[in-house]
Amino acid sequence: MTPPDIQLQGRFKRSQLSNGVRVVTESIPSVRSISMGIWIEAGSRDESDDNAGMCHFIEHMVFKGTTNRRMHQIAQRMESVGGYLNAFTSKEYTCYYARSLDEHLERALDTISDLILSPTFPAKELEKEKEVVIEEMRMYEDSPEDLAFDLLERRLYSDHPMGRPVIGLESSVRSFDRDSLVEFMSHHYTPDRTVITVAGNVDHERLVGLVEEKYRHVEPRSGEIDRTPANGYTPQNIVERRPIQQAHIVLGTRGFSTQSSERVTLSVLNTLIGGGMSSVLNQNIREKYGYCYSIYSFINLYS
Repeated sequence: MTPPDIQLQGRFKRSQLSNGVRVVTESIPSVRSISMGIWIEAGSRDESDDNAGMCHFIEHMVFKGTTNRRMHQIAQRMESVGGYLNAFTSKEYTCYYARSLDEHLERALDTISDLILSPTFPAKELEKEKEVVIEEMRMYEDSPEDLAFDLLERRLYSDHPMGRPVIGLESSVRSFDRDSLVEFMSHHYTPDRTVITVAGNVDHERLVGLVEEKYRHVEPRSGEIDRTPANGYTPQNIVERRPIQQAHIVLGTRGFSTQSSERVTLSVLNTLIGGGMSSVLNQNIREKYGYCYSIYSFINLYS
């Protein structure tokens, strides 16, 4: 393996395959389960206006069939042994994950890897899934709390890809076809942008061996990535009126990156201000005065 295995602090271990795939484990011998994730460094900020929503759409479509399994077989693969299989997309990553008993480690790796390495994107399912995703867009539009956060990010990042919803735009989603999905995956789902993680009752060396067997045919190559920072922004107030009973208010600004040494201090401050029931915001605005049903603070850290 290149570079050599790295022993991280305590129960954490990290290895890198010759093709660039990284494997990270956290050993928890006191449990009989594992949680596995395959993380791809590709999110909505890596999309253009024309393919906005592509990462999220691919995440949906890989479950529609692979060269090895049909859609219903994928759904049953983990659930038939009491496990769980799912995925999510963010602005910077796409994650496919599974939870199961430790004895099903190989099954979990095989199932998730199959989604990433061998999707078929059947045309009939592709057209149906477009409608599903567009309905999901409308669901968020009908949720004032979700919409408030979308409006905030739209103003914070302006015309930068970070300002678009992860789910994309209806016009771009309707334009997707099989070739565009395959092309996007070939450019972004590359070994150097793939991290396989397992936490639980796991033997690191055994997992590395299984990953090497599964990914031995994947050639080393570098993915396309051009994550330019967003330009500055002008503070402003945005109000959108809806015929509903409650007001959803979000106050936000730019913060630190994942690389900043201040991120830990910011996390502590966030917990004190609005990170739980004992926080300053909750104890005053809700508990003392009863001005609202829900109030909290949060931070999103990006590269």
